[in-house]
Amino acid sequence: PPPLAEVRELFLPVLDAIAEAHRRGIIHRDLKPANILLAEEHGRLIPKVTDFGIAKILQALPTDAGGVARGQTRADSRMGTLAYMSPEQVRGAKDVTAQSDVFSLGATLYELCTGDLAFDGHSDYEIMSDIVSGRLHKPARLDALPTVLGAAIRKALAVAPSDRFASCEEFALALMARPAQAPKPVAAASAQAPTSSPKPVAAEAADPAVRRCPMCNEVILASARKCKHCLEFIDPAVTRMKQV
Repeated sequence: PPPLAEVRELFLPVLDAIAEAHRRGIIHRDLKPANILLAEEHGRLIPKVTDFGIAKILQALPTDAGGVARGQTRADSRMGTLAYMSPEQVRGAKDVTAQSDVFSLGATLYELCTGDLAFDGHSDYEIMSDIVSGRLHKPARLDALPTVLGAAIRKALAVAPSDRFASCEEFALALMARPAQAPKPVAAASAQAPTSSPKPVAAEAADPAVRRCPMCNEVILASARKCKHCLEFIDPAVTRMKQV
């Protein structure tokens, strides 16, 4: 697969172009690699989105006697190239939205990154069945991609339009996200052997040189006037006070 930086350089301008078309109320409906040409300008490859021949215009246009806007294809006809069609296009939906173009762009990005078609089969029926059920041709190919890229393609190819990116701008933001870095393993704290093994309780009781603090119940010397744990004075004759 090409490096993530190279994918971004080639594909983000495509998303920008289609985002502009959507802002103008135009749904392309036939986005695929063959309709994205590369021009070399100043030593850089600049993608150009072409072939708006079957684009759908969302604005109201003058209609003919049959109620179809002049210059438009009929809304109930299946338009596009099968391997890149969205599920709603395959079903012949009348209301094709920007999310249909997002799906086609997801299939195009899949092919750019893997060299394979996102949906392929021995017959048109098999391809259509895979598209409407969300069965990718080689889903394991996505696992070899950077996480950011694989996640963006999966979301763009969601079967339900509402599960895809809401716009090409949102698609672009997902591609520009920084790859998640794996958390560094936390070194296990080495268990340090105590300098002196604690005495059993029975041994403490038998040792006249030690006793327990009446305030915190920690072991202290029998001769101690002040507990080293709670900093309280042991001798009741001395006023109890805390050390700051």
